[in-house]
Amino acid sequence: MRIEELVNAYKCEITEKSHFLFVNGYKFVSNTEIGKIVVLQSSVEKYMRLLKKKSFRVTISFYVISLFTISSLIIIGCTYYYNTKAMLRVADNLITQMTNTIIEKTVNYLSPASDIAIMSSRFVNKGVISMDNKEKLELFAIEALKIYPQLAMFNIGDEHGNFLMPKKMPDGTISTKIISRSPDNASVTWKYRNLSDEVIRIEAGDKVVYDPRARPWYKGAKQLGEIYWSDISIFFTDKKLGITAAYPVRDNNQILTGVFGLDIELGELSKFMKKLSDAS
Repeated sequence: MRIEELVNAYKCEITEKSHFLFVNGYKFVSNTEIGKIVVLQSSVEKYMRLLKKKSFRVTISFYVISLFTISSLIIIGCTYYYNTKAMLRVADNLITQMTNTIIEKTVNYLSPASDIAIMSSRFVNKGVISMDNKEKLELFAIEALKIYPQLAMFNIGDEHGNFLMPKKMPDGTISTKIISRSPDNASVTWKYRNLSDEVIRIEAGDKVVYDPRARPWYKGAKQLGEIYWSDISIFFTDKKLGITAAYPVRDNNQILTGVFGLDIELGELSKFMKKLSDAS
């Protein structure tokens, strides 16, 4: 095989320098005892075998690197997916736990209003307190307000339109509004106390515009016949927003004699919710 045929057959560049053959830049030793063509053909074939080995190694390396890259991407993807799923599950559990905690604390905050209204009605039925004994009823209501700071007012109304309302004042004292009605007239009295619960001032008047029987909390409990939570409304005395838990009072013949209602101001409820939000 001639040099030209080798070049055409193997598509390579062949040069000769100082008894060395160069095939595409690779050097091969020339054997002068064998014909130049034989040496050249052997050199070219040796080069091609080297080239094939190199190509094979490159191919294997490419596939190994590709397999490693794909495996790494799969592992990273799976790890990200499961980590994200786990984090979402943890976040969902935390949100559920926080929601349940907030609901539980809110119920605990509001429940004293309904509990005291129900308990007061049962105390009347058991003879512990009486709707006719205003002084004892007033003391009972004042003590209830002292125990629970979220309670703003204790409303006690009857079917004759009489009304008794111990109320927390801004300075921490408790004052009482008393409305007395008869077929001929009506009067309103305010009793103001100091921090020692001593009555320090009494104001009386005959201009009465308030009737408990017309208020939503009274009508709601009367109609429902059980614990009634009013919608958010404006309190008549303070002109503040709030809600009322009310419960009816019935005599032994199941005739309605009055209604107990406990007020919670919306401002106090907002402060409580803010504390829950800050704590969470």
